[in-house]
Amino acid sequence: MNYDIKIFTPAHIDRGDLRAMFKLRYSVFHERLGWDVKSQDGMERDEFDDLPEVAYVLAKHPNGSVDACWRLLPTTGAYMLRDSFPELLHGQPAPHSDDCWELSRFAVATDRVGTANATFGDMPMALMRQSAQFALENNISRYVTVTTPVMERMLRHQGLHVHRMGPSIRIGV
Repeated sequence: MNYDIKIFTPAHIDRGDLRAMFKLRYSVFHERLGWDVKSQDGMERDEFDDLPEVAYVLAKHPNGSVDACWRLLPTTGAYMLRDSFPELLHGQPAPHSDDCWELSRFAVATDRVGTANATFGDMPMALMRQSAQFALENNISRYVTVTTPVMERMLRHQGLHVHRMGPSIRIGV
């Protein structure tokens, strides 16, 4: 795997890379998964992408393509689990702490990274390692995420402690 994988904030990301990431998310969430997501001009982005504290993990190929991404947001402000999917909390209070961040919008261009499976493989593991490094550097002790049972299994397979807020709920299908 010959990718440059880094964490970026909007102030320090190349505008072309940011557009490529939004196009990747559109390709994965709208075209491949068929989700009803906010999009414009073939790019998926939502209100959380406009927050000043947002950060992104990007995997950039030497040819310039952005082939994987993950969004990171602190739970001290607006974030997807609390503000878009509160039903997944099953009545529990949403996490709200400086040491707890949300991971969302995980996307992999499976056709370009040479895997048919977006959750098990070198690329997801590389993004996880970068997210773990970001946590260490920013005093983050835990992440929350809205995810699929498959992704939950991948996280457990990596030896991570995973705590589900409640039973799985199908959303948007």
